[in-house]
Amino acid sequence: MQGSVNLLLYRSGKSLVQGYLAYQGCRHLLYPMLHNNELYVSNCERTGWIFVVFNTLDEVAAIINGDGIDSHIHHILCVAMGAANFALMRTTGDYELRRTMMDAFMVLLANECVTPAFNVYAFLKQIGQQNSLKALLVLISVVPMLKFRVANSITLLLRLLDGHRNPAIARSVVGMAFQWSMSTLCLTLVALDAIWMHWAFGKIYRVSQTLRLM
Repeated sequence: MQGSVNLLLYRSGKSLVQGYLAYQGCRHLLYPMLHNNELYVSNCERTGWIFVVFNTLDEVAAIINGDGIDSHIHHILCVAMGAANFALMRTTGDYELRRTMMDAFMVLLANECVTPAFNVYAFLKQIGQQNSLKALLVLISVVPMLKFRVANSITLLLRLLDGHRNPAIARSVVGMAFQWSMSTLCLTLVALDAIWMHWAFGKIYRVSQTLRLM
């Protein structure tokens, strides 16, 4: 019983942090008028470092728990690309480039929206409820969020590669390094989301069969 309570507290705390990060990303998408000042860029950078530290700690937990290779790739890439891009951002005084770099990062933060659902499913699995109706509903909720992640990442990728929309990127080495690192991150996230989508549909099918819904 104590183990289940501790697990619930751990998953709840993790979901709160990820939910906060997702909120910041979705807020950034919904209110573009917030973007146009240096203070906002500084606040976004602070949020970004929270993301980097959180993913570092989450990777340690993933190693302890023996999570799959996809989880390790996601954590390591997010930490490496996040830290590298913040370091790059500090090397330039070009406000427009700094704003563009932070905008891209905040857009991707919205992808964290799916993580609380994954945490709920992981908790249900660890208490033996992975084939329950509750688990099925959680798995079904994951699908539209993964579709959003794919669309969000691809939209950002196309924006990054469009030199006419982002002239600040093309005029410096820092901008070009940022463009290719973030493009790599977007492509990797899309590939991971495709893997997770396949996993979710497979789980939905198997749980539905167990519950005799199919």
